[in-house]
Amino acid sequence: MVLSDEERWAQVTCNACGWKREFSECSFYRPSLKVIYGVGRRGAWTIGDKYVLKEVQTDDPTDPQPRPTVINTELVSKNTTIPVPEIIRTWFDGNRHYTWMTRIPGVNLESVWSTITKEEKQQYAKEVAEYILQLRNLTNPLPQDLEGDTVYDCVFESGRISTRPEEWLKNFNGADAQREKCLQSFPAMGPFTFSHNDLKPANIMIHDGHVSGIIDWDEAGYFPVWWEYIRLRTEFQYLSFGNYVADYLDEISKASYPEVFKFYREFNRLLEKRLTHLEILEEIYGPGKVPPEKLPKLK
Repeated sequence: MVLSDEERWAQVTCNACGWKREFSECSFYRPSLKVIYGVGRRGAWTIGDKYVLKEVQTDDPTDPQPRPTVINTELVSKNTTIPVPEIIRTWFDGNRHYTWMTRIPGVNLESVWSTITKEEKQQYAKEVAEYILQLRNLTNPLPQDLEGDTVYDCVFESGRISTRPEEWLKNFNGADAQREKCLQSFPAMGPFTFSHNDLKPANIMIHDGHVSGIIDWDEAGYFPVWWEYIRLRTEFQYLSFGNYVADYLDEISKASYPEVFKFYREFNRLLEKRLTHLEILEEIYGPGKVPPEKLPKLK
């Protein structure tokens, strides 16, 4: 099908911003606004080098869903030295919620991990570990987010996080004696400390040889003191980043993190779950000791 010049010019070449072929052919203007991600009903744009605009689509203009980004980020900004974006303004427009914030300089750690030296990786990991320890000073008597709502367990897969060990073990299907042993050895959860809860390399910004910021605090809340450590050793160990950070936490923290990780592994064994590739390697080399070249690669 051959399009007329009028039809061709009217073609939209970018569904995100509505840019038309006509604009490219009839002007020298090139927008500095760029889409940097889109997940679910969320998206974000960079506005030049200094600002980011996050957009969330919601069916209910009174829905508090977009608020965590704002209140979590402001809590961290006021109570720690962790570099985070500055929230400039938030507003609703119909069923869209917008958050305008400053842009953290640099690039995300995931994008350069394969090109930096081991020493640089260790330096970034050390800085992240020190920032995690700052968050340990923000405590709460209960596991919840900043608005008092439930936070959920993605480690033991027990649903909502409870203060009662038996709730964490409700999916346990082993013998009664084994369950009782787990209950007796369940690691102390308190104090419930403020945790980012999504410390993957893509959320760590680096610039001029240092961590320039930690972004995307949407999932943060008050979790067991060992929560971040377990997630680093399991979900965020890819690229070896999680293990680097966890190793530094072992060095500089007084908490018994390795003992908690040992309990987690034993618990999974009793649930008769299949071992992952990483767990098999750790059977050979020991927890957190798998050589970087042996770790599963990020696809």
